[in-house]
Amino acid sequence: MASSYSILVLSSLIIFFHSPCFVSAILRSNETDKLALLAIKAQITHDPNGIFTSWNDSSHFCAWPGVTCGRRHQRVTALNLSSLGLVGTLSPYVSNLTFLTGLNVELNTFHGVIPPEIGALFRLRHLNLTNNSFSGEIPANLSGCSSLVLIRFGWNRLTGSLPFQLGKLQKLERIQLHYNNFSGNIPESFGNLSSVRSFSFAANNFQGKIPDFLGRLKTLNFLGLGLNQFSGVIPPSIFNISSLVTFSLPFNQFEGTLPSDLANLSANLLSLRLGDNKLSGSINVGIENMVNLTELQLQRNRFTGSIPAVLGNLSTLRLLDLSENEFLGQIPPSLSKLRQLYLLHLNNNHLNGSIPPSFGDFQYLQELDLSRNNLTGTIPKNLMTLSSLTLSLNLAENQLSGSLPYEVGQLINLGYFDVSENLLSGEIPSTLGSCVTLERLNMAANSFEGAIPSSFTSLRGLEYLNLSRNNLSGQIPGFFQRLSFKNLNLSFNQFEGPIPTEGIFGNASAFSVFGNDKLCGDGFSSANLIGAGSFGSVYRGILLEQGRKIVAVKVFHVHKRGNNKSFLSECKALRNIRHRNLVKMYTACSTLDYSGNEFKALVYEFMPNGSLDSWLHNEGNSQIGFLGLVERVSIAIDVACALDYLHNQCHNTIVHCDLKPSNVLLDKDMIAHIGDFGLSKFLPDFVAKSQALSSSVGIRGTIGYAPPEYGMGSNYSAEGDVYSFGILLLEMFSGKRPTDSGFEDGLNLHCFVKTTLPERVEEILDPAIINVINNSNNDNEIMGEEGDGIISSALLESGNDNKVDQERECLISIMRIGVACSVESPKERMDISDVVKELQLIKQILLSFSANQQGSTSGYSSKS
Repeated sequence: MASSYSILVLSSLIIFFHSPCFVSAILRSNETDKLALLAIKAQITHDPNGIFTSWNDSSHFCAWPGVTCGRRHQRVTALNLSSLGLVGTLSPYVSNLTFLTGLNVELNTFHGVIPPEIGALFRLRHLNLTNNSFSGEIPANLSGCSSLVLIRFGWNRLTGSLPFQLGKLQKLERIQLHYNNFSGNIPESFGNLSSVRSFSFAANNFQGKIPDFLGRLKTLNFLGLGLNQFSGVIPPSIFNISSLVTFSLPFNQFEGTLPSDLANLSANLLSLRLGDNKLSGSINVGIENMVNLTELQLQRNRFTGSIPAVLGNLSTLRLLDLSENEFLGQIPPSLSKLRQLYLLHLNNNHLNGSIPPSFGDFQYLQELDLSRNNLTGTIPKNLMTLSSLTLSLNLAENQLSGSLPYEVGQLINLGYFDVSENLLSGEIPSTLGSCVTLERLNMAANSFEGAIPSSFTSLRGLEYLNLSRNNLSGQIPGFFQRLSFKNLNLSFNQFEGPIPTEGIFGNASAFSVFGNDKLCGDGFSSANLIGAGSFGSVYRGILLEQGRKIVAVKVFHVHKRGNNKSFLSECKALRNIRHRNLVKMYTACSTLDYSGNEFKALVYEFMPNGSLDSWLHNEGNSQIGFLGLVERVSIAIDVACALDYLHNQCHNTIVHCDLKPSNVLLDKDMIAHIGDFGLSKFLPDFVAKSQALSSSVGIRGTIGYAPPEYGMGSNYSAEGDVYSFGILLLEMFSGKRPTDSGFEDGLNLHCFVKTTLPERVEEILDPAIINVINNSNNDNEIMGEEGDGIISSALLESGNDNKVDQERECLISIMRIGVACSVESPKERMDISDVVKELQLIKQILLSFSANQQGSTSGYSSKS
């Protein structure tokens, strides 16, 4: 009887599954999934790999790339569109994929908001939107995805506070929100996430105190809250989470001392990162019990007391950074027992005593920094035998004495070696020439004597060498001309003989030999020549009255017509004006030289990065880098601010009359300063700033930069400077000089730019800008964790944010400002005050769209 009943039931099920109603239901469900996928495709505006070309009726949607379906119902269960270079928005119709358990669109350029409709996907377990450009807030109804195990929203532009409703996701194991713009506090409801194992909230704008309820998360093994604005003390309850593997809170404002409860983390903790806070007190609070610790970062805090000798018992430690604190006492020799250590930073403390000889026992140490302490005694010989040292050995700014050990030649893999500002003496060991991988060598401010070893000829990779402030003698080696130096400092020694002229010595701004009185060519010689022009020559020198400050000395050709007047004009212009974007003049000299000839010179602040012209037109000079977009805008703002000061904020309006890239100089921080006021003029009080003052002198300024009215009556005005600024701005962003050979038959830089805006702005951009932008937008920066147990965090250069459209609009706006400043009619040119405001707004926009990219570099590539 039972067997007959079973057969009857089975027959009924077979009939049902083959009935038209059941088949129709499946087809309707399948059609819903297909339409949802096509809606997702419709929102994609760029598909460089052609992934979606096969999303059509030629194959079943379950066979489409990136789509995974269940075997039973042929419904979409997973959608993986990661790393495809896609651009577009995420369609809200994704919510119609009701069987979806996994959605992965990481490493693309999706923008717009996260569709709130996703909250309807109650089967969804994995949601990965990492490395895109999503903006707006996290939808509160995401809490409807009750099956969520993983949320990955890192490296986007998400804002606002976190929805408290997310605390309902009881199955959630990992939530990664790093590198966004979230703010506010962590909701108290997050204390209910009883299954969570990873909290990665780094690099946002969270603030306030870390909530005590996080201590309830007993399964947590990764806590990353660095690079935020958290403050107060670290709640003691956190130290009761014995499951923690990585505890990372750097770059916040935490205060207080480390509690004794820290020892509770000893069981599983591998990484403890508390650097860059305001923590204080002793660190001798049970750290020695963390026997599995591989990384201890406590740098840049206010810790005091001695370094615990028991740290030497942490046999698995690979990275130890205690730098920039207030530690006292001697370096514990027991640290040398950390045989797996590859990085040891103890610099910038108050440590004394000698360097432990046992430091020569390290086996894997790649980087050692003991600089800026009060260490005494000699450098241990066996420290010089650590062939594992590949990155750097920094012993600078201590009180180490004696000679540099002969064994230094065994550091054959070292890249950076610094023993500057100690009490070292004797000759430089010839064995140092065996360190053929050295790129930077600094031995300045010691008492080394004798000649530079001939073995230095083997240091083919050496780029930076500083031997200044010693007692070295003999001639400057001729082979230095063949080495690939980027910077060479031999100042204040006892060198004698001729100064070489080739190689590094052909670039006056890249080497220094001052303070060597017996050198031939010191002083106003070609070795110190920075530049020359019709007015005279500019030399690099040292101003003793300013504490041996490096300065630029402008020596006038006094016998050339007009140069005396230029000297007086410059003195008058710079005598009573002060502005951060004007070259500072220290003093003037008008006298007779040793031959009785008239001598006139002006002494200026030295600008180590040269002129703007050299950066814009890098004609084969490898010492000069390329300016990025933000840097160019910043320089333009600097120049405009200087003109605004001269025109509108001085007692009498000062007109520069010769603004051009070669007269814009860049300091060590790439801040621009206007120089060369030899043609400048004061407008008297009775002359309105909108009026021109006629001059009997010939054409003022430089061809291409001088306004057209100067050639039709030689008048000068503030509007003339604005014209020159407009041309300079167009040159900065087009890379073309106004005197380029292509500008003929009535075509000039102004017209060339004006006729291309806005549609064809790319055609006129400096290729260097395009290269820098492309490089910036292609860099990636990822912080996260991998694996089920131990979580490792990697911080690389960021970001995959798509800023191209916004950057294009900013470039169009900049070009329009340049065009508006360089119109033919003076009265129609922009006011320089308005120019400053517009450029500052553009810079704010550019920076706001780069806020997620830490360390990116829309930066410049400099000489140093």
